[in-house]
Amino acid sequence: MTAPTDLPSRAADAARLAYSVLMSVPSPARRLTVTGLAIFPWLLLFFQFLFVLPRYRKIYNELGLKLPRSAELSFDVSAWINRHIVIAYLVTLALIGVSVGAAYAVQTTPVSRSRRLLVLFLVFAIPCLLFIASWLGVLDTQRRLAEGLNK
Repeated sequence: MTAPTDLPSRAADAARLAYSVLMSVPSPARRLTVTGLAIFPWLLLFFQFLFVLPRYRKIYNELGLKLPRSAELSFDVSAWINRHIVIAYLVTLALIGVSVGAAYAVQTTPVSRSRRLLVLFLVFAIPCLLFIASWLGVLDTQRRLAEGLNK
């Protein structure tokens, strides 16, 4: 008979085993869908830095608003991308390639659930976090812009 103090340890071991057990390979349709979706976050980030942020910068410069450092950083990155469009395009293509390759590879090989989820999280989280960070940099400036327009 097992001692009562040994039960939590066995339950923890069983949970760890269940979490790290190898997952089956997803269906081809699911694999292609997830792999295809890995393209979009980088494209949206590139579009934002190439087209959206320069328009905000133009508006803020016309109104003479003082920008916080986070907005300046986002606008500086956007200006660099617009000046070096070919390099930025090639870097974006390379990042898309890495994301698509990683998303496909982690779904075609039998790996643990935690590893697959970690890789897919990184594939989607990195560009999404960069997108959010650039918008948060502009968010305070949007509030200042609204205050400036109300004067």
